[in-house]
Amino acid sequence: MKTRQAFKFRLCPTSEQDSVLSRHAGGVRFVWNKALDLQTKRRDAGMPLLSY
Repeated sequence: MKTRQAFKFRLCPTSEQDSVLSRHAGGVRFVWNKALDLQTKRRDAGMPLLSY
């Protein structure tokens, strides 16, 4: 039988690192929402969805 093992890590960023992580998360959220909007418009127009 195979067993799986998990690990948990906690980040303790400095204030500068926290700022960089927040900006990165904001950029990722922006790109995700733009891609989601594009796919939704394509689906509503009857066009095939874009793949990777």
